[in-house]
Amino acid sequence: MTPTEKRHLAYILLLALGLRLYVTLFTPVIGTDGYFFVKNSQLYYAGQFLEGLREAHHPLYPMLIALFNTAVGDFETAGKLVSLIFGTLTIIPLYFLTRSIFSHRVAIFAAFFIAMNAAHVRHSADIMTESTYIFFFVTGVWLSWEMLRSTSTILPVLAAISSVLAYYTRPEGLGICLVVIPWAFVVGFWEKKDLRPVYNAFIFTLVTVILVLPYILFVHKETGIWHITKKGSAREIAGYVIVPKPSEKKSIDIKHKKSDAERLYDWKEKGNYPMIGLYIVGEFIKVCYYPFVPFLLLGFFTIRQGREGPQSILKYILSIRMALSSSRPAGEFFVISIFFLYFAVLFMLAVSSYYTSGRYLLPLVALSAMWIGMGLERTTQYLSKVIPQSFNMSPDRATVVLLLVLAALTLPKATKIKRQNEVMQKEAGHWLKHQTDKKPPIIMGLQKVAFYADCSYVPLPDGGYDALVKIARESEIDYLFVYSEETDPNVLQSLDDNKDFLPVKEWTERKNARHLRAYKLNAR
Repeated sequence: MTPTEKRHLAYILLLALGLRLYVTLFTPVIGTDGYFFVKNSQLYYAGQFLEGLREAHHPLYPMLIALFNTAVGDFETAGKLVSLIFGTLTIIPLYFLTRSIFSHRVAIFAAFFIAMNAAHVRHSADIMTESTYIFFFVTGVWLSWEMLRSTSTILPVLAAISSVLAYYTRPEGLGICLVVIPWAFVVGFWEKKDLRPVYNAFIFTLVTVILVLPYILFVHKETGIWHITKKGSAREIAGYVIVPKPSEKKSIDIKHKKSDAERLYDWKEKGNYPMIGLYIVGEFIKVCYYPFVPFLLLGFFTIRQGREGPQSILKYILSIRMALSSSRPAGEFFVISIFFLYFAVLFMLAVSSYYTSGRYLLPLVALSAMWIGMGLERTTQYLSKVIPQSFNMSPDRATVVLLLVLAALTLPKATKIKRQNEVMQKEAGHWLKHQTDKKPPIIMGLQKVAFYADCSYVPLPDGGYDALVKIARESEIDYLFVYSEETDPNVLQSLDDNKDFLPVKEWTERKNARHLRAYKLNAR
């Protein structure tokens, strides 16, 4: 790298760090899953490694929280710090992956996109696995490609370690191995006409198997089945878990409209699988963010035409090709193969469990950054040619103008602080923490309240008021927390009419005037 290239990368890293640090400092409440990751990390911190491994979540992220907690002394801060660091550092492997296939300018544009991406910023400021997973995932993809085109014997080991660390963060990290093995033969026999890539892929696979086998054996011992994870979503894809029809689940929450799960179920029952695919594409576009979609399409498709241009629609269609690097064209196809493998996994998840989420698509958005970078590069080249000469619009000036426009469009979304309306859950947790000097209470209803009260949590059961009382007594809970506006009116009426739960406190949200109610289980 030249000094100028290093300076450009440093600017993007500072931009990424600044945005993520701002959102981290001003987000008032943790995300929904933060409770579970912190509880898991507390087991590792206490030295209860076997109990920690028995949790469904993969162990690396909670272990990192426990490790960082030794330095900062607060699990919430430690969890956010892990996400902040790895979310910012993701810029580095993404830059080098894109640079190895395209160029420095394209790589800087790609890094700029992921630095500004609102979804990536938010998940880098929260106690969630996404930013940590994406760092190891993108690093694994980059090192795997470098491994396939290099004679180095250390790269296969580093690529395997990165992929395994992605797997120990989330189960889908193991998918990189499925792409590397066939690509070793493609590069070895088609590109380089030697067996070095195949040999490297063998080392990669061997190291991967050695590192993941202990956890797979542990999962088998705990569950009695051969699988790569204890997480329900992956086991639903494999058919080990059957998900019931969404509308058959009787929740005490109010349903204001037909859920995404019900729509996915209906499409599956009607055999309308293209709609499921379009639904996932729609979620992908939302995470990618609309202003960047034209650049994604422009970068993904490059028009190649002769001096006279295409003479027919057929010739025009045939002239569309992938925007490949002149020095290493297979690299882009390698990334494309990983992209579509993971898209297929998400499609199967939507079909089997009637669920998907924008955060599941975030790794694919990170890979797509290279095509967005290519689209931005082509746009700056075009602007420098079409803008009148009097403006002296060089490619560098066009780059600055384009980035400023995109920053103006993206910054409000990237810096928008979420969950300000959930502050009263934090207040309720702090209130509950000072209600008893005995053992920590057990609550039902809202895990964020449980997190800030530092107590155990039982989820709300399906099935109405009778099921609520039954599970509450079986679980020996102390308190119930519900939102009045989001709870079935019949359940609320039963809570008021019966003496199973005694109302003790209520909080009112300032902005939306929602009411959070606390009930104490009547021990009779």
